[in-house]
Amino acid sequence: METRYSRAAWLLAFILCASPLLVAQQKDTVSFLLSMDQPSSHTYHVEMSYKGHTGEIVDLKMPTWTPGYYGILDFPKNVRNFRAADGTGKQLAWEKTTENCWRVCSNRSSEIKIAYDVLANTPFVANSYLDENRGYIMPAGMFFHIADYIDQPVTLSIRPYGSWTDIATGLDALHFATLQI
Repeated sequence: METRYSRAAWLLAFILCASPLLVAQQKDTVSFLLSMDQPSSHTYHVEMSYKGHTGEIVDLKMPTWTPGYYGILDFPKNVRNFRAADGTGKQLAWEKTTENCWRVCSNRSSEIKIAYDVLANTPFVANSYLDENRGYIMPAGMFFHIADYIDQPVTLSIRPYGSWTDIATGLDALHFATLQI
């Protein structure tokens, strides 16, 4: 009987000690807004917001390959006009440290906003593409992830071009407001 109570006490102690860590992890949020205002330019515009950051720097990475296509793909070469700001809009310094990593000096801002364009001009199954008739997205070549947090849940809002009303995705819908049609 004493063993049962001691196990229960240990479990309760673990839950109480782990709860602050779980709450701390849940306050970090990553969201993306994807728009395609000028499809003839073959360019998507991406806005990323990272809330809950506490460090001096944040490393943003983009893969150089994608599951299902096992060749090296240079997705980062299509990133243009990279900009970083804090939650108030103040520009933040950044540098590209490797072929697929952008380091942002966050000045301990709790919110970091990233904006960039992605060139999507090659109609190929392993690349994103955009023109006046259609657009498709290869997520590995479109969205950054925070280094060491690749499994972090994100929210994606899509603002389709002009009169386009259909969006097909395998993502789970959180609510209809996510699609900005």
